Amino acid sequence: MELNNIRIKDVISVIKYRATIAEWTNSNRKHHIIGIKIFGSALHIMDKKSFVMNEGCVYFLNQKDDYRVTTYEFGESLSIHFTTDEEIETESFCLPIANVSEAISLLNKAGAFKAVGNELKLFSTVYDFCAILETPRTKQYFHQ
Repeated sequence: MELNNIRIKDVISVIKYRATIAEWTNSNRKHHIIGIKIFGSALHIMDKKSFVMNEGCVYFLNQKDDYRVTTYEFGESLSIHFTTDEEIETESFCLPIANVSEAISLLNKAGAFKAVGNELKLFSTVYDFCAILETPRTKQYFHQ
């Protein structure tokens, strides 16, 4: 299943994360992560690839990818942690986007909907954010 065809099973959390340690690992996650790097910079190293998350980058971290992080500049990220019924084939990625404020707004809305238990609006907002993720990825990998 590709990212643009996901079927969300559950949204575990919507979190704002402020990096406070220089290096850490993340493995054996039971959920996927989508989000945006609000400010700061960090290197994410996976088994077969690596990328640097910088300010204004949106990202997808597939649950099957374990990774190591080295913080270059302490910063903050806003992310949604979710599960799906089917495995997502899309590999983890990080790409800069033009409309950072729209992405942050959607993630903040998702957090508000999660807090009040409005699952319909929460899922809709997550799908809207996935559309933001898919647009630059399509342009980068599938030139027309």
